[in-house]
Amino acid sequence: MSTFVKLIIIEAVVLGVQILLYFGCEIFQHNFHNVERPIDKKIPLVPWTVTVYSLWFPMIAVFPMVLYYFSRKVYVMYQISIILSNLLSTVVYIAYPTTFERETPPDTFWGRLLKFVYAASFKGINCAPSLHCVHCYITIFMSLICVPLLPGLKALFIAVALGIIISTQLTKQHVLIDALTALPFSAVTIALGVCAVNLWGGMGLLAGLGL
Repeated sequence: MSTFVKLIIIEAVVLGVQILLYFGCEIFQHNFHNVERPIDKKIPLVPWTVTVYSLWFPMIAVFPMVLYYFSRKVYVMYQISIILSNLLSTVVYIAYPTTFERETPPDTFWGRLLKFVYAASFKGINCAPSLHCVHCYITIFMSLICVPLLPGLKALFIAVALGIIISTQLTKQHVLIDALTALPFSAVTIALGVCAVNLWGGMGLLAGLGL
């Protein structure tokens, strides 16, 4: 089996587990807390930014593949951070379920596209911390510390990640507290990922997978 195929399988498994945890934890959730605040009403709904928001999906598929070929060490840090963020966020979502009421998009092309994206998130829960933002913060950090990564690619991934974070607010997929809580949350998972590689020999994971 080629390295490329193995990397694709790893990404498919990580994403599959994330989806399972994210939606599966709904079974154990009760008493949802509305985390919307007055400041959120002042942030405008900009439906066309759903195009930027949707870049999250190709980003999480492509970025780790690129990391692997430029720095396997940073790749392992990234994957451990992502996996931990998926696991720990599930604990948070069960312990403190959150939600808010989204605005109704206008009946325009972009508005209808945004409604389609809304429908994919089912109940509109599990908001804080925003996993979209968590993964973007992790992407930004790993881009910055990956010295071999070409400057153009570094700038591209950072710009896309920042755009996605902003779009979570302009699409009303998340409120401000979702993006803010994602920052310290991602910092914890990044620290654990870096420690796992530098202190506990996390690089052995690649050898075990034949990578």
